[in-house]
Amino acid sequence: MSTNSAVNAYQKHFQYHLLDVWRLVACLVIMWGHKYHLGIESDSPFSNSWVYVEFFFIISGYFTYAHFIRCKEKKINVHPVAYTIKKFSFYMPYIFVTVFVKCLMSYLCEGGNRLTRFFTAVLESLLVTRGDGNNGVIWYLQAMFVIFPLFCLAIKEIRRDVCFIFAWLIVILYGNYSGWKGYYLFPIHLLRALAGLSLGVIVFVISSELGKLRLTTCGKCIMTLIEEGALALAFLMNGFNRGTPEILVFLYAVGLIAMFSNQTYISVVKIKFSNFLKEMSFFMYLVQFVVADGLYMFTKGLSHTLLLFLYFAGTALISVMFLIYEKCIRKKLERGLSVLFTLAGDSSELPS
Repeated sequence: MSTNSAVNAYQKHFQYHLLDVWRLVACLVIMWGHKYHLGIESDSPFSNSWVYVEFFFIISGYFTYAHFIRCKEKKINVHPVAYTIKKFSFYMPYIFVTVFVKCLMSYLCEGGNRLTRFFTAVLESLLVTRGDGNNGVIWYLQAMFVIFPLFCLAIKEIRRDVCFIFAWLIVILYGNYSGWKGYYLFPIHLLRALAGLSLGVIVFVISSELGKLRLTTCGKCIMTLIEEGALALAFLMNGFNRGTPEILVFLYAVGLIAMFSNQTYISVVKIKFSNFLKEMSFFMYLVQFVVADGLYMFTKGLSHTLLLFLYFAGTALISVMFLIYEKCIRKKLERGLSVLFTLAGDSSELPS
């Protein structure tokens, strides 16, 4: 089996449609927590909305570890750095566009003086984690670019049982000595990413073992309650500002273990538009900062309710536009360029 067919078989096997719903929920909660970019600082539900970033770290850790396990079974050699580049290369054009637009808005809002300052701001936003937290999603990607290839190298080279032990040690040490907090500054955000990815390894190993059990109908009903109960409880506790971040992370892990075990009735539910929800959650997570900062800079005197509506609606609209470009335009452009380069490289195909 070729590399691509093995990976495609893996992706089809590990497809959980309801997870994409929770991805979108997590993204919306994170967006709500970032409403301070609109100048809205009042106390409100979901004061610990940042904990849902850990939800995404856990998912990334789970699927990455599952991918490397699958490749080991198929005897496919995957280079950690090449895998990292391939995984994140899709995001880079969109990241650059959002950073460019965000810096351009700031530049115009300040009067449009000194063009060099604008380009410096673009480079700074892409390369430096700022202390004011205003470079948005970049801290997350910076952490992943550093930690992710090292994480992939570890799970590729270390035995499964040893990797499981190391994952527990990392999670316990991070929780005890640092705590589950919303770190986004170097170097502590690297440890935050590593702890979340490691928890994904733990989720994979435990859910895999649970998946080997032959549960009765009653057992599957209990697992279903655990799956949705843990995730829903985490959502409600976050919404009512109850529970510590440690408890919320624990509930995420428990819910995902039950889901990925394939021993529940809800985790195998098919949702036709689940892939749309998954892709929307990424684009909304990416462009939210641009929309929020644009509203804050160029709109004055609007009520908080109207600002929030424009924030969520604008983010969703721009995300749909990105998605349309990705699905309908970008692939056609790539195919067209591929044909053009092929013709340019083979003079026999050029018209005389």
